Amino acid sequence: MHIHDALADPEYTAMQAQKIAAFRTLLGVPLIREGAAIAVMVLARTTVRPFTQRQIELATTFADQAVIAIENVRLFDEVKARTEELSESLQQQTATADVLKVISRSTFDLQTVLETLAESAARLSDADHTWLFRRDSEGFRWAASYGRSHSRDEHARIRDYLKGYLIKPGRGSLTGRIAMEGKPRTSPTCSPIPTTLGPKGRKSEIIAPHSGSQFCAREQPSA
Repeated sequence: MHIHDALADPEYTAMQAQKIAAFRTLLGVPLIREGAAIAVMVLARTTVRPFTQRQIELATTFADQAVIAIENVRLFDEVKARTEELSESLQQQTATADVLKVISRSTFDLQTVLETLAESAARLSDADHTWLFRRDSEGFRWAASYGRSHSRDEHARIRDYLKGYLIKPGRGSLTGRIAMEGKPRTSPTCSPIPTTLGPKGRKSEIIAPHSGSQFCAREQPSA
């Protein structure tokens, strides 16, 4: 889902987040598993500058990788839980433990993987920010992020705000729209709003479907 300008979108109502992060253009990519969006990756730009088709394709590829990472961790956790249930005999415990050892060799720190994906998506898509939101029983919540346009302290403030931000399906936000529709979308532009986090406004945003949601933002003005 692609919002060219959040401030020019009459249905976009997540203005507190826009003020804090100063984004304008948004691209959202859903992380899809079994036909449902389990997360959303959002790329944002602080100026009105729509993402190209190639950049959208790259974002979608990173979303697919995130789904694989999340699914691998889920499967490992399921196997581990099942192993604990099947501890009826020493022989069975030994056999299942051996299997777990093999599986664990291919596991990784999911948080590190998601943060690496967020950074790579931002750099290759020329976005100022990337946010990844994962679905839980109530809606979508922050899972990982990366910012190029703000200082470390400013990025931390944006991240801390988003950590407490619950996104539910609806037309008021890019992630909410993807949660409803389950497909990539972009939005043109949104004018800058003064913020204590920085003087620049964010204009473009892209979102792609995957097990979570990632968001990237750009600061540079449109050509």
